[in-house]
Amino acid sequence: MGKKASEVGTAALDEIRAAGFDVIEDPTRNFPNHGRLIHPTEGASGFNEDNLKQLAPVFATQKGL
Repeated sequence: MGKKASEVGTAALDEIRAAGFDVIEDPTRNFPNHGRLIHPTEGASGFNEDNLKQLAPVFATQKGL
């Protein structure tokens, strides 16, 4: 866990919202534009297999950050 991430997932906010999720700002020292995913109507239960199938395709992997 102490190793720096060499890959991160990125996505556009409008695509995340179109998939039924939302993002709240949660900056870190290394990623000032970091956000936390939430499901606005179902909370943690919204992270189920069906909803995640809609969410996964909006993310792209970025290497070497």
